[in-house]
Order: sequence, then structure tokens, then C-alpha cells
Amino acid sequence: MFKKIIGTKKFYKNVFFITLPIMIQQILINIVSLADNLMVGQLNEDIISGVYIASKILFVVNMAIFGAIEGSSIFFSQYCGSHDEKHIKQCFNFKIYADIFVSFICIIILLTLGNNIASLFVNDTQAKIAGEYLRYYSICLIPFAISNILGTSFREIHKSFVPMIGSLIALVINICLNYLFIFVLNKGYVGAVIATIIARFSEMSFILFFAIITKPTFISNIFKNFKIEKNLFVDILIRSLPLFFNEIFWVGGQTMLIFAYSKVSEIAAPALSISQVLFDFFYMAGIALGDGIAVIMGNTLGENNLEEARKQIGYFVFLTIVISIIMSSLLVLIGPHFAKIYNVSPDALKLATKLICFNAILMPLLSMNTSIFFIIRSGGVTFIVFIFDSIFAWFIQVPISLLLAYKTNLSLPILFLVVNLLEIIKLILGSILLRTNVWLKNLTIEKRKINV
Repeated sequence: MFKKIIGTKKFYKNVFFITLPIMIQQILINIVSLADNLMVGQLNEDIISGVYIASKILFVVNMAIFGAIEGSSIFFSQYCGSHDEKHIKQCFNFKIYADIFVSFICIIILLTLGNNIASLFVNDTQAKIAGEYLRYYSICLIPFAISNILGTSFREIHKSFVPMIGSLIALVINICLNYLFIFVLNKGYVGAVIATIIARFSEMSFILFFAIITKPTFISNIFKNFKIEKNLFVDILIRSLPLFFNEIFWVGGQTMLIFAYSKVSEIAAPALSISQVLFDFFYMAGIALGDGIAVIMGNTLGENNLEEARKQIGYFVFLTIVISIIMSSLLVLIGPHFAKIYNVSPDALKLATKLICFNAILMPLLSMNTSIFFIIRSGGVTFIVFIFDSIFAWFIQVPISLLLAYKTNLSLPILFLVVNLLEIIKLILGSILLRTNVWLKNLTIEKRKINV
């Protein structure tokens, strides 16, 4: 039994060197988010709520930028496994076209509709704060996209330390400038977003500089050849679109859940803001492991080692369970103490503490579903991933949350717990999908067959 769930030394060494830098990067990103949240949290509840809603809208934007290149990343990882430099470069070219295009669309939306979108969830004062925050933030979407394109590519060639260092630079700059702008220069939440903009540009500059100096395979002679073979472009696009729309619809679904929660309690926004930031900080291990799964499973499938890919399922599932239990324990022990730092009402703090405890209970379940998501995605079966995530959110979680919010007298913590426990359905369906091996595909072989 243990042979099925405990991997070899080579496996764990590979996981360690790929996921540790990603995990550190996630920690740094979440420290930035936590520092932002804590510093803004010293102002007042209107600003906390406005910035929180702005951050949720930006989460949709960021996931759209990330989702635009997910399909290309699947192919990129598998071509790295098969050592096909020609198609690695073409996958990188696709990333550039997709992310720059999506970034421009998002900039237009933030500049013109940010205030209107925020007003759906908070009052006019808070919506105005959110709208101004979003307009400023739109400046750094292109640098964010460039960092995303280069950072994911470095991960896929097993150089995860590059985006990690970029995030470290952004962390130091963001925290220092946050303190300067918010407390010394009294710029408030505007100062916080300016600090973030400068940090984003700094992160991009480092990663871009490193790429220019080291000239990795995917960037060599980049200005001489932006071509993508038609068949490969179509193949990536077909697999990218479900992932792109999945990120948008899934995050949109999560936003609708916030809408449902806000109907149950007037202090939902500050309480959710505090609990979510702390949850994200401890959940970063599961996200990092998911990114590691995408790279390792993609490489294994690209090598056409399908039997090893099957074995890796058990290894990753066991690792997910162990890591998620450790992180959920830390959350329930440390989280409530951190929550006391925020300048909110006693009722909001009490509510946030309850949500933190429920998040700790839910973390192993959510982590398992994240790992299953990345395993299925690694084989390019992206439409199933879309059903697994977005269809589930919009046709099960959102309707049930709205029904319970409007037709029952459930408290916010109980509503939150019930809605998230529905993830058990995803766990069951995902486990069945893994057993069918429908995801087990070497896309590099399929592509060569198309070209013959």
C-alpha cells in the first residue's frame, strides 16, 4: 500500500526543487497581500471594504491574465519533457500574444467600469474607493502580464527560483513603500496602490533582465521569429479557451458567493477580507504544489512515460493530504491572533475568527480538489476542467448559496461552511475522473501525428 502513495527519492527531490521556490514565491506574494491588508486595515472599515472588493475584482483580472496562457503552459511543459526546442519557442510566442491582448482588454474594463462593478457589492462610498484603486492599478497590468509570461516559462524549464527572486524584490519594495506612502506621507489607500505599481514594475524588470542575460531556450532569437505553426496555434487555442473562461467564470462564481454572504451580514466584507487573506497565506503550499504538479506531470507525459504518470497520482495525493493538514493546523493556531491586529469592530473580528476556523477545517478538502484539477489539466483535457470548476460553481454552489441567503436565517459562518462543503461532490467526481485515465495524454505525440 505504501508503495502506491510514497514516491521515490528522485520523485521527492524533483518535487522539492520545483515546488520549493514556487512555495517561497507564494509566501512572498501572500506576505505582500497580508502587509497591504494590515496597513490598509489600520484606516477604517469603508476603506477596508473598498480595497477588499477592489482586490476581488483584480483577482478576476489576474486570473484572466493567468488563464490566457494556461493552455500554452500545458504544451510548454510537455515539449520540455520531449526536448522539442522548436515548439517550446512557439508555445512561448503564444503566451506573448494571448497575455498582452487580454491585458489591454482588462485595462479598458478597469478604467471604464471599475466603479460600477464594485457598486454591485458595497455601498457608494466603498465603491468609489474601489473604483479609484482599480483605475490606478490598471497601470501595472502589462508589467504583471510580462512577469507572468516569463515567470511561468522559467518554472516550466525547472528554474522556479527566477520568479521567486522577482517576488522577493517586489515584497521588499512594496512593504517599504506601503509604510512610506500610507503612514509617513498620509496617502492612504492611494499610497498602497502606488506602492504596488512600483513593486510590479520592479519585479518585471528583474525577470526580464535575467531572461535577456541568460537567454533561455524559449527567448533566444525571439525578435527574429514570432511564428506559430497553424496546427499548433489551433491546438493550443482549443485547449486554452476552456481554461481562460474557467478562470473567469470560477472567480466570478466566487464573487457571487461573496454577494450571497454580504446579504446575510452587514459586516461580511471586513470579516471575509481578514479571514481570506489569512487563509490565502497558509493555503499557498497547496497552490505551490499544484503548480509543481503541472510541471512534473506535464514533463512525465511529454516523455511518454504514462505508467510513471499513473504512479505519480498516488504520490501527489498523499503529499497533498500531509501538507494541507499541517497548514490547516497552523491556520487555526495562528490565524485568530493575527486577526486581532485589524482595526475593525468587535463583531467583525468575532465573525472573522469563526471564518478562519472554518477555513482551516475546509483546507484539506480544497487542497485535494486543487491537486486533482492540476493533474487532469496536465494532460490537456481542459473542457473537463471547465466543467469540474466553473459549471460546478455556477450551477451548484452559487444557486444554493443565494437560496440559503435569501430563504433561510443561517448565520454567515454556517452558510460559508455549508457552501464550501459542497466541494465534496467535486472530490468524488474528480477521483472518478482520475481512475478513468481520460486525462492521460501525451500531446507532443498527438501533435507529431497531425504534422505527418
